[in-house]
Amino acid sequence: YGDHRDLHLSLRRQRQMCIRDSYVSDRNGWWNLYYLQNGQTKPLFEVEAEFGRPQWVFGMSTYGFVSAEKIICAYTQNGIWHLASIQTKTRKLERIETDYTSIESVQVNANMAVFIGGSPSQFSSVAKLDLTTQHFYIICRSCDVELALECVSIPQIIKFPTVDGLISYAFFYAPRSACQIASESELPPLIVVSHGGPTGATSNALSLNLQYWTSRGFAVLDVNYGGSTGYGRAYRERLNNQWGVVDVEDCINGSKSVSYTHLTLPTKA
Repeated sequence: YGDHRDLHLSLRRQRQMCIRDSYVSDRNGWWNLYYLQNGQTKPLFEVEAEFGRPQWVFGMSTYGFVSAEKIICAYTQNGIWHLASIQTKTRKLERIETDYTSIESVQVNANMAVFIGGSPSQFSSVAKLDLTTQHFYIICRSCDVELALECVSIPQIIKFPTVDGLISYAFFYAPRSACQIASESELPPLIVVSHGGPTGATSNALSLNLQYWTSRGFAVLDVNYGGSTGYGRAYRERLNNQWGVVDVEDCINGSKSVSYTHLTLPTKA
């Protein structure tokens, strides 16, 4: 990461750009957008959100230039991705309203922005935003299966206490089925999911792997344990020299939290 932990210094050199050298850095504790001007680093927009992803593979992109004055970008807060535009002269960010809550591989030109987007009720798709009309179009779907919404469990964001007085995050999926209804006095068993990486993150995009269990009476807790990306550098660095410790403790404490709040059967962990 260098002296300032600068992330993937992707210099976007475009001849007509007033901001020629742009990159993502977590020097303020969050992966924010910066640019170089006369050899000096300046923030393009600072916020407690992340405009980057862990660089485990090549070719990742979370932003692109429409023109010298405008950027289209994706950023995440509390596990939810958003699409936005930034005016490079005024440093003003405007969120673009969309149903997508998982956004990646953003590519931009003067007329459109194309990305992979998903949501709790939609499978991931290659989508296009027409920058003139502000309308979204689906280019290609990852899955053409039509699911009845009454059968889809929509996750809620869970914040729960963990070791050392810290807070961790997860998505909680309650059981949901149009065919079977449990009695109000009966609590469901819980399946806890721990994503890979380890410095990756799970999203709330529609997943048949998770919906399989929720449609059969199980609750699912999909944990973004300490060490996950999307919650700032300090959160990500909880896993330093603690791989297999912090992530496991967070999964245990997350399961205890949902059982204490009477969402699932009591845990024996």
